Amino acid sequence: MSSKKIWFISALLNALFWSPLGLYELWGQGDASFVTHEYFLAGRNPLSVTTADFNGDAFADLAVANWDSNNVSVLLGRGDGTFEAPRHFAVGRGPNFILAGDFNRDGLTDLVIACGGEPEHPGATLTVLLGAGDGTFGEAMNIGVGFSPSSMALDDFNGDGIPDLAVTLSGQAAATGTVAVLLGNGDGSFQLPQNYTVGIEPSSVATGDFNSDGITDLAVANFSDPSYRGGGTTVSILLGIGDGTFGPPRNFEIDEWRGRGPISIVAADFNGDGLSDLAVATVQGTSLFVLLGKGDGTFQLSASLRLSARPHTVVATDFNRDGIQDLAVTTAHTNSISIFFGIGDGTFGSPINLAVGRPLYGLAVGDFNSDSSPDIAAADFGSNSVSIHLGNAAGTFQSAPTLEVGNLPVSVVVGDFNRDGHQDFAVLDQGTSALAFYTGNGDGTFQTASNSTMEGSIRAVADFNRDDMSDLIVSRASSPPFADLSIRLSNGDGTFRTVYSLQGLISSFAIMDLNGDAIPDLAVVFFTDGPPLRPERLSILLGNGDGTFRTTYSFEGAIYSFAYADFNGDCVQDLAVVISGDEPPYSPERMFILLGQGEGVFRSAHSFAVEARIVSTQDFNGDSIADLLLATRDSLLVLLGNGDGTFAPAQPLRVRSPLLTIADLNGDGYPDLAVIADVYAHPNQLSIYFNQGDGTFKPFDKFEIDDFPSDLLSGDFNGDGITDLVLVYGYDGPYPYQGAVLIRLGNGDGSFGPAQYVAVGPRPGSISLTDINGDGIQDIVTAKSDLRFFDPGTVSIVLGNRDGVFRLSQNLMFEQWSVTAAVADFNGDGIPDLAVNSYATFHVSRHFIVLGNREGTFPTGQFLQVQRYPSSVKMGDFNNDGIPDLVVTNAGADKLLVLLGNGDRTFRSAQTIKIQSAPWSAAIGDFNNDTIPDLAVIDGTMKLHILLGKGDGTFSSPQHFELGFDPGAIVAGDFNGDHYQDLAITDWRSNSVQILKGNGDGTFQAKQTFPVGKRPWSITVGDFNKDGILDLVTANRDSNDVSILLGKGNGNFLPAKSFDTGMKPVAVVVGDFNGDDRPDLAVANWDSNSVSILAGKGDGTFSPSQEFGVGLTPSSLAVGDFNNDGRVDLVVTNWGGHNVTLLINNTPRR
Repeated sequence: MSSKKIWFISALLNALFWSPLGLYELWGQGDASFVTHEYFLAGRNPLSVTTADFNGDAFADLAVANWDSNNVSVLLGRGDGTFEAPRHFAVGRGPNFILAGDFNRDGLTDLVIACGGEPEHPGATLTVLLGAGDGTFGEAMNIGVGFSPSSMALDDFNGDGIPDLAVTLSGQAAATGTVAVLLGNGDGSFQLPQNYTVGIEPSSVATGDFNSDGITDLAVANFSDPSYRGGGTTVSILLGIGDGTFGPPRNFEIDEWRGRGPISIVAADFNGDGLSDLAVATVQGTSLFVLLGKGDGTFQLSASLRLSARPHTVVATDFNRDGIQDLAVTTAHTNSISIFFGIGDGTFGSPINLAVGRPLYGLAVGDFNSDSSPDIAAADFGSNSVSIHLGNAAGTFQSAPTLEVGNLPVSVVVGDFNRDGHQDFAVLDQGTSALAFYTGNGDGTFQTASNSTMEGSIRAVADFNRDDMSDLIVSRASSPPFADLSIRLSNGDGTFRTVYSLQGLISSFAIMDLNGDAIPDLAVVFFTDGPPLRPERLSILLGNGDGTFRTTYSFEGAIYSFAYADFNGDCVQDLAVVISGDEPPYSPERMFILLGQGEGVFRSAHSFAVEARIVSTQDFNGDSIADLLLATRDSLLVLLGNGDGTFAPAQPLRVRSPLLTIADLNGDGYPDLAVIADVYAHPNQLSIYFNQGDGTFKPFDKFEIDDFPSDLLSGDFNGDGITDLVLVYGYDGPYPYQGAVLIRLGNGDGSFGPAQYVAVGPRPGSISLTDINGDGIQDIVTAKSDLRFFDPGTVSIVLGNRDGVFRLSQNLMFEQWSVTAAVADFNGDGIPDLAVNSYATFHVSRHFIVLGNREGTFPTGQFLQVQRYPSSVKMGDFNNDGIPDLVVTNAGADKLLVLLGNGDRTFRSAQTIKIQSAPWSAAIGDFNNDTIPDLAVIDGTMKLHILLGKGDGTFSSPQHFELGFDPGAIVAGDFNGDHYQDLAITDWRSNSVQILKGNGDGTFQAKQTFPVGKRPWSITVGDFNKDGILDLVTANRDSNDVSILLGKGNGNFLPAKSFDTGMKPVAVVVGDFNGDDRPDLAVANWDSNSVSILAGKGDGTFSPSQEFGVGLTPSSLAVGDFNNDGRVDLVVTNWGGHNVTLLINNTPRR
């Protein structure tokens, strides 16, 4: 038996794209891969971005035009690829394009913004912002230009050394489009526009010397044309005269069909001949056209590059520093950036894609981390942010650290789970009942999660057994009433063991040290069994120091809220307990003060009427006696302690329904209040109340915030010893469909600096403040917790910084649907590739081919249109040419598709074979013993269809056989040693495997039945006891296990043996994952979002499973050596996560 532990490294491929086309080709070149690096918040719906040095520090900064917030966000670069919080400057309505230049010749960078107006506020202007040299700008100057400006170009059109402008104008009232030329005066102003007629709805303008006369010319992309419903097809060339005027336009047609709707144009020398060329992105054909200049103002088509979806912006630069111009294109619908590397002759290689996951529009190139390599900034319209992609000299881009969590991470806690001195965190995902632990590296990043499948929710963290490791309290439910609590002690390696369980329905609890022994104790509120379901008692449990507890006291009553402190100055913890009435609505009625006697025992001292809940215990008047803060429906009440367990009369503060935090905001030693008084009546107002030192409060300041924060906390986020504030925004906040945290740094006098926004995952609810990276500064961890919505689950980490600037360190998230995968070498390079079935809806389905490289990544792909609801894909050689072919079952179209491979990553047109009803799964084998692969297909009408292969890639008409049971999955093999292929089919209804022995002529004998686990969902073959006889394994979805059927060699099998997996196993494959020459199993667990690895012992039994976290609802998996290291790796399709996870085998070599 092998004891070697199997290790995998997880990598995520966001490989599935939306496209309206039937065929989408996308493949990579070389070893370049591009992944989003970091996001920085801008304004609402940013459309355009430019880069320049706005504050004279020699670092590239960003300026972003924000369509919906009618402003420009300026983000000053730090020179390391990160940026300071945005500063916002008001401009005209509907800003959609931005450029930077020195318009008043003072050596400082200025901005010009095209503002197209809004339907309710028409009016098109250009806004000029003159730079002050420190990253700020003067008052906006607006220039009227008539119709809506859509793009701009900056150049010197009259040779006076002053920047001039060319602006494309379009509007509903215009029968034709216009390009306006505005000559600069050199003082920041411009002359009146000179208009030139071009095509309809000009969308983009570029400058260059197109006729080699040394004078700047214009090229304009015309989006519309009345003669073509799909859009215009022309580019207008206007040759410059040299005095700021231009000749009449010459129209150049791109392509009659695929060139419709040109939306963006850029000029550069793509073939190194010294002449200006053009690249034009078109919407209708989703193409990028390269037009080589002839030097006389005319052009010839050089290349047509296919894009994944509708493009928006194209830019040219030399990304890989080989002296050849490359292209970058944003595609808004697939939320990605495509990079095409130039060959040097006007043609381009296959694209590399940067999957961003958010709608993209504007694009800019600059060196943001001072390494002399071009980086990319993209305006992310849907997330109100700018994404930064840092490049290197090879033309590749650094990747963001990405980890997988489940789809509903409802809580997150932080602690040192492995005793290495670094903060770790644990995420509970209710959607999968999975507990994921992320081990901190001490620098703000985390290792891949170790997952343990379990029911329940993390409720708190503490060290219950005094071993200096953080332990857990876990409940069986994520919200009250909690069904039981369990104490899980850390093993020091990220795993835990249960040592104590507390039975019953639990309303709430608190961790405290009630007897001064430095061991955590518990105060627990229990519910009645109901109905009605109400709190009935408060129990005190003293910790024993080993993770177990003993009950020492109980207080009977309808517990409404409670708190603990030393109310009578005897250095023993006391309790304040509020109970409610016996009738609905069970409002608070009375407070009891329970004075501690030591060792967890209390006596009731006195009680008094209250109609409030307890908010906090503090010393509000500086007398070293504990006071109470209570909250009623319309006020806060401060009860000052007398030092004997009694309290002075309440002092009210009229604040209704507060969202508040308590901290010393002005440095006078007294706790103050920061309050959002009524989240719904005044959702955008935060008020500061100063403690007067006597327990009364006085309003100090109030300031506006964005609407509907979900939480308000305080801490020191920049290490200056002054209290700062953080507000948390979810779905209803200022950034729709995305969460954010707003940080205001304290000035020490109760006032606060400007707001800094950091984008986090959607709907953050659970939040922790801790020092993640060990720099002594508090960081912020948020997690989605709104279970009403089923958008991607995300945990976000925001790192504090001593300069008071914050950045998003990691986002853990997922996206689209995928179904099944197969592995083969589709392009003959000896490296495994992937075939993945996916569907965006039940009516839009695609087959996705992904080519591997020797690094274990898959940069390339090809979409092939298939039918509705593809359910499986299998690989074989159907025409005996040595090239892998594919067969796809389409359950929604009653058809099989056979795709014959060409050996160069492409496939011939699909052959369609009609099957009676909903073909679900197929098996490949030689069923008539003619050495030609045949097909066996099961469908939704309890039938088996046999299609005999002809050897040329075609098949005979299906032969139909009634099965008489409900088939689920099928596999072929010779189970009785007669050299004829037999079939094994799972029967979902009877929880069995049916064996049909082959006769060698394409027919089969009557079935034999072998029971297995509940709802067998997947089946495959292997020799698990190494006796040379085929065995079977099924993944049983409803019994959470796999069943092993050991073959006897005569077509019969021994009774099934079961081995536990994760929750809802739906797919199983066989491979030797630990290199011991014994077959192991890998199982995809739908509900656990994990893969179970079961190491084979070589005798038909398996070791307990090891769990590896993958994406959301994994549905299929396949094996291959993806990084060419001789070890078996795994690829997993994540149906609910819309992505593919690679598990790279990292098991130590023998």
